[in-house]
Amino acid sequence: IIKGNFGEYWRSKGYTLITGEAVALMGDTKDTLFLHADTLKAVFDTATNDIKQLFAWKNTRFFKKDIQGVCDSLYFNYPDSVIKLFGLPIIWSEENQLTADTIIIYTGNQSVKELHMYSNAIMSSSDSLSYYNQIKGRVMKGYFKNNELKVVDVTGNAESVYFVREENGSLVGVNKAQGRRMKIFVENKKINFITYFEKSEGNMYPEQNFTQEIIRLKGFVWYIAQRPKDKNDVLRNSRGQT
Repeated sequence: IIKGNFGEYWRSKGYTLITGEAVALMGDTKDTLFLHADTLKAVFDTATNDIKQLFAWKNTRFFKKDIQGVCDSLYFNYPDSVIKLFGLPIIWSEENQLTADTIIIYTGNQSVKELHMYSNAIMSSSDSLSYYNQIKGRVMKGYFKNNELKVVDVTGNAESVYFVREENGSLVGVNKAQGRRMKIFVENKKINFITYFEKSEGNMYPEQNFTQEIIRLKGFVWYIAQRPKDKNDVLRNSRGQT
């Protein structure tokens, strides 16, 4: 379903344009993805009316119970169930924030299967009000099970900032490491542990030695203010950040 305040429909040409609080609803009655942009364009098969492609331009935002995102523009190819995000794309999956220059989402059977991020890829999660666990690399590929992020592979200039705590929650320090490649395992919606491969090196820093260079990777920004809160919040076009 695609709706908005103004629409034009060209059956013979095989496409329609929707603007003015334009929203596309994709999925089933149990879990629908709500997608908004300033302009939506749907390309369809003139013989069957089935949608083949969906384009979203400017202030693109979407909400689904288990995944949310914002970007400048988006392309959804229905035949292979691939979604491509461009222009400062940000994805939230449970406790994790994912950013990159380009993000590609592979879906199937109404669920997310894989998420590929290219150039300046950063995965982060909040450790506390002041600290954030961060993973960075040239290419990052996330793998999902039952719509939950489980494993992330990072290749090329892999870096991590990970806050280590005792079982009682007290902070031990921050581990900052780097290497060529790493694998992240996610458990209970948070980073469980990180494995480095190929010539890794790192240091543990106590809290009294923390500096911004130590606890924040270059390019990291926490964009929680932009995260769509519900299906109605996709119509909010602000791009504020904290």
